[in-house]
Amino acid sequence: RSTEVNRWLTDFRDIALDVMERSNFYTSLGLLIEDELVFGTGCMAIFEDARSIIRTHAFPIGSYALAQNGRFEVDTFCRELTLTVRSLVTRFGLESCSKRVQEDFKARRFENPVAVRHMIRPNPSGKKEALFNYDLPWSECYWEKHAGHMDKAEFLSESGYAEFPIIAARWHKNDEDVYGTRCPAINQLGNIKMLQ
Repeated sequence: RSTEVNRWLTDFRDIALDVMERSNFYTSLGLLIEDELVFGTGCMAIFEDARSIIRTHAFPIGSYALAQNGRFEVDTFCRELTLTVRSLVTRFGLESCSKRVQEDFKARRFENPVAVRHMIRPNPSGKKEALFNYDLPWSECYWEKHAGHMDKAEFLSESGYAEFPIIAARWHKNDEDVYGTRCPAINQLGNIKMLQ
């Protein structure tokens, strides 16, 4: 009996390691650890991917904001990013974009920058067995930062997740603190300045 359990555990470990190796997990993990050591906080997302099963994305420090729940667990993530008109239309579809982006696309101004906001947060009415992804426990939405109120679509896209896809690594924190503190680089800042 224990032989079957050991075989199952070994197979599971091998599959998990293979998935991580085929994706960009280790590259993103290195960036996450670097940010955690230098700034006290690192943030990375793990998304499902059709080609490599998972796809990870490490977010640059200062490009995102985090919030935590009553148990002091990070459960909300928000960031602002800049996309070109072409990449915005390719990703979300022309009809989902604002009138300004649609006009830019039709006028072939493909490389104009567009500020986009992205948020993942708890969905109070979400269920793990939901039929539609926007009814899952965590909701995700993208919207244009400067889209006017007259635009027909408020969001570029709405979706959701059964589990929170964000890893927020904090070096050291008190319960109430959202971001990490007292990381090695900050602890050595005085010595670094003295050497300079």
